[in-house]
Amino acid sequence: MTAGVVMSVGIIGAIFVASTQAGSMASKEAPKSGEVTSYTLNRYTLDTRQDYTKFVARFEKAVPSFTPDIVASASDWNEVVANTAGIATNGFLIYTKFTDWPWGRFSGMEGLDKRRGTMYLMGNHVIAETMYRHNPGVMAHAPLRLMIFENERGDAVFQIERPSDQFAAYGDEEIAKVGLLLNQKLESLLRGLDVPVPSGLPR
Repeated sequence: MTAGVVMSVGIIGAIFVASTQAGSMASKEAPKSGEVTSYTLNRYTLDTRQDYTKFVARFEKAVPSFTPDIVASASDWNEVVANTAGIATNGFLIYTKFTDWPWGRFSGMEGLDKRRGTMYLMGNHVIAETMYRHNPGVMAHAPLRLMIFENERGDAVFQIERPSDQFAAYGDEEIAKVGLLLNQKLESLLRGLDVPVPSGLPR
């Protein structure tokens, strides 16, 4: 884990402390230890038909990186919300970007091992807070994890799991509603990037 990733995780932790201090957490029974949950998950692997390098640049322009000043410059949670809305114009921020795959440093690799790929943690701490108050365990799925990788033509492939599948599995109506909201924001982002939208995504 790089220093930048550690910094982001620490800031996110501070955000949730500040937000829960600003208002009491909803009174709900704590998740049961040892509970096992099985659920169906849809993964979308979307051929963008756009050059990998150019698409990554477009994506990172549409989804800017989280910076500490979003929180550091705020005096209260309302300012954090306003600061976030000002920079996350498409609803999402990048919290982590990873491209330094260990096998990428070796020569003589063939096929898939030579293709470029970038993993992102993408989300919105303001939206995540509305789920965290009901069940802190949602942070296992927030931010969303996605992969953009290069196919054999040199085009970008966008791969992500449907948010509503992950969050509906927590068995909380309010968390499930946020999952559907994230579906809508993901659909809008894909349309803005000229990526085909799967028919089942919005629901």
